[in-house]
Amino acid sequence: MGTIRKVLRCYKCGTILQDKDENSPGYIISDVYNNHKSEILLCNSCFEKAIFNSTPKTNEFDDKFYLILEKAKQTESLVVLVIDLFSFEGSVPERFSKTLGETNVIVVANKRDTLSPKIKDEDIKAYVYHRLRVIGLNIQKVIIASSLNDYNIDLLTQEIMNYRNNKDVYLIGFQNSGKTTIANAFLRHYSNNTNRLITLTEFPGTDLRVTEIPLDKTTNMYDVPGIKTDNQFYDICDKSLINTISPKSLVIPKKAILNPNNSIFIGGLARIDLLEGKKTNVEVYVSNKIQVNIVKGKNLDELFFEGIKKGLKPTLKGYDDYTKFDIYDIKVDEEGWRDIGILGLGWISFKANNQLFRVTLPKGVYVYHTRSKVHVNK
Repeated sequence: MGTIRKVLRCYKCGTILQDKDENSPGYIISDVYNNHKSEILLCNSCFEKAIFNSTPKTNEFDDKFYLILEKAKQTESLVVLVIDLFSFEGSVPERFSKTLGETNVIVVANKRDTLSPKIKDEDIKAYVYHRLRVIGLNIQKVIIASSLNDYNIDLLTQEIMNYRNNKDVYLIGFQNSGKTTIANAFLRHYSNNTNRLITLTEFPGTDLRVTEIPLDKTTNMYDVPGIKTDNQFYDICDKSLINTISPKSLVIPKKAILNPNNSIFIGGLARIDLLEGKKTNVEVYVSNKIQVNIVKGKNLDELFFEGIKKGLKPTLKGYDDYTKFDIYDIKVDEEGWRDIGILGLGWISFKANNQLFRVTLPKGVYVYHTRSKVHVNK
C-alpha cells in the first residue's frame, strides 16, 4: 500500500522544505526535518534572517507604483523625489533605483527646520546626494526645503522648470515625507498659463488617483499618492504616536556619556547599548517629546522590559517583551563622526573609536550606520 506524507513548506517564505541539498532552496537540517514536533518550520535561510538578524529589513512597496516609475522612465520625464530629511536612510528600495535607471531625479530634502541652522545647507546636500547616489539614483539636484515655512519653494519651482526639458514631471514621496505639503507649497507658487484645469485622475493600469497639474499645453506634473513604507517606525505606530515621534520643529539633541554596558533608553521604543570601546560622548536626535534615559545596570534587558511595563514613555502598544524586538550588533571601525539610526525614530551621533554598539528595536524596523549628517568630517 502506498503512503501519503504531507509536504512541508517554510512558514515564512513558502518554499517546499527539503533536507538533501543545502545549496538548494528550502534546505533544512535532517534532524529538524524528520523529527519536528511543529509544522511551523523555517528553512535555513529564513531561520538565519529571523534569529540572527543578518540584514535589516529593506523597504518594498506595491507593484502599481512601479508602473508609474516605468512610465516616467519611458517618457524621459523628470522625477521629483521628496524625502524626510530627518529620517530617510533605507526608505528607497533597490528596485526603485533599478526601475528608474538613468531617469533624471531632483531630490527635495524636506523638513530642514528639524535640523540646526548652524549646519550648512551645502553639507546636508552632500550627505543626501551621497546616500542616494550609492543606491543608483541619477540625481541632478538636491534642494533643501521646508514646506512649513516655504523655505526654497521658489527655488524648487525654478529648478523643476530648468530640468524638465519640456517633459512631464512626477512628484513622488514616501508617507510622512511631507510630499503633500510640498505639493501644496508648489501650487501656491504656480501659475496656470493654459486653458486646462487641474484634475484628479486614475493613473492608467492602476487604481491610484493622481493629481494632474498642467505645466503647458501638452505636459503635466503628476502628483502621485504617498508611497506606503513597511520598514519605518511610523509603519507600526498609531496616529497619536506618530505625532509624538515625528518632529515638527527644531530637534534639540540630548547629550550623554556612554560607558561599556550602559544603555540609552529611547522611551520604551528602542535602546542602544555600548558593549565595547572607550567612554563615548553621544548626541541623541529624536523628537523633543520622547524621553531619553541613560541606564546603568547588570541586566539591561530586564530593566528595559520592566521599564516598558512600568511607564517608560512613549511605548508601542503590545511591544512589551523580547519576542517583539530585533537586536543588531554594529561594529564601528571607521574614523570621524558617525551615526547609528533607526528609520522613522532618529539617530545617535558620536566620534568613532572602534566601538561595538547593540541596538534593540521593534521587529522589521530598519537600522543603519553611516557618516554623520549633522557633523562634517574634517
